[in-house]
This record gives sequence, structure tokens and C-alpha cells, in this order.
Amino acid sequence: DSIRKGRRAEAVAGLAQVQQAQERWRANRSTYAGSLTAATGDTPPGLGMVSATTASGLYTLAVDAADATGYTLSASAVSGTSQANDTHCSTMRVRLAGGTWYSDGRNEVNTASLIYSMNDGSFSNATGPNESDRVRITIRPDKRVPPPRTPDRATSQ
Repeated sequence: DSIRKGRRAEAVAGLAQVQQAQERWRANRSTYAGSLTAATGDTPPGLGMVSATTASGLYTLAVDAADATGYTLSASAVSGTSQANDTHCSTMRVRLAGGTWYSDGRNEVNTASLIYSMNDGSFSNATGPNESDRVRITIRPDKRVPPPRTPDRATSQ
């Protein structure tokens, strides 16, 4: 299971690569691209990426939606791979729409900026000195939080 969790980083890296391509695309056009693999000269045009799968072929990348103000990307585990059995993160999504959105299938973060920690595989929203009124959210896929401990009645009296 820890290998499967570690391989989620491949999905995150693939989504980041598509995000960078989308920003390069948008810098010269009035809308984000709706396709990964369609050539830039096709109708409708796309990002011209060679493949819609991640480097090891564990995830399929897709543009689920795109317009002038944002996009939604997904990384879905390829059927028949070990990642397809990753019940908590078989599909990961990133949405840009006036901010950043992430979902691991169980939890969501919607914020102006999103930070991914390569150390522990967590996502969190950024809070800065001028954002003291915001709540900091951290998602750690598959990290089980133990229930709070209650004092034993025999020892608490």
C-alpha cells in the first residue's frame, strides 16, 4: 500500500506538467486548451502533448473542461495497474477557476493557492501574514486520524 501511495506523486507531477502547458498556452490565447494531445493547429486546437498518460503509464491525464477563465484536469488510474486498486485516490483532479481546487475523491480544498508537500504527500492551502482570518486546510490522503482519547473513568476520579 505504501508503494501505491508513493506512486500518487506521478499523478501530481503529470497534473503539474499539464498546468504549466495550460499557462504557456493561455499566455498567447484568449482561452485555455480543451485537449492534451490535439496539435496546436488542429480544430479545435490542443496542447500538442505527445501522450495523455503519465511517464510510467499509471495514470491517464485529461482536460475535463476548459474556457477563458479556467480549466479542470484529471489524472485517472489506468485499469489493470496497481493504481487502479487505490480506492482512495484512483482519480485526482485540479481545477483552476479564480483560484485552485483539489480533490482526492474524499476531501476538497478550494483556495487562492495550493501547496503540495513532496515529503508527506499532503496538500494544503497557503496562508500568509495578511490571511490570518483564513482556515488552514491540509489533506493527507490515507492518513488515518485516531479518535480522541477519553480519560478512563477508573483513573480520572
